[in-house]
Amino acid sequence: PSSTTLTLEAGSTLNLAKYSTITVQGVLEAPGTVENPITIQPSSSSTNWGHLKFDGSTSKVSYVNFNRGGLLTGIPADLSGAVLVYNSTVTLDNITVADSRSPGNSIQTGNSVVTIRNSQITKTQKYNGQYVSDVGIKVNSGQLNLDNVLLNNLNIGLLGINNGALPGLQMSNMSLDSFSNVDYKIQPTNWFSFSTSTP
Repeated sequence: PSSTTLTLEAGSTLNLAKYSTITVQGVLEAPGTVENPITIQPSSSSTNWGHLKFDGSTSKVSYVNFNRGGLLTGIPADLSGAVLVYNSTVTLDNITVADSRSPGNSIQTGNSVVTIRNSQITKTQKYNGQYVSDVGIKVNSGQLNLDNVLLNNLNIGLLGINNGALPGLQMSNMSLDSFSNVDYKIQPTNWFSFSTSTP
């Protein structure tokens, strides 16, 4: 419910069953630290969990590792991802989203203001499918603000959906080197240009 606050203590680990999801419609407080990060991971090393979804939320998450999420079956495209942000204002500081289920999105947003700082989105191995892709961050609408974010081993780093207009995109302390082993760094290519913007 929108009036509820969910708190994850620093140093805690959530072991989630296959397909498990968490929806936050209130506030998520996840104040991990360098010494005591928070980890969300599958309960079994042989599978993935589902997703963490912010829906109508205002939350800040710090030092959280999202490992091997994004597993759902028969889902609409807007639920593809380990971290989903819709109709929300969310700040993600010092997070890692690692090895989300392939193919798919690591993070997907819509009608939200999402700020991601000092973080990385990574795959241990790049997906080599022919017709579908691994995407770091898919933005359907709203605003995405990135500051010192590394995207690694992806088919597409940032994907903006043009629904009459492209979503807002701002990047600070980033360059082409922020996209490591990424086939298509930013799609569409006119969404952002490092040559005309100040990192």
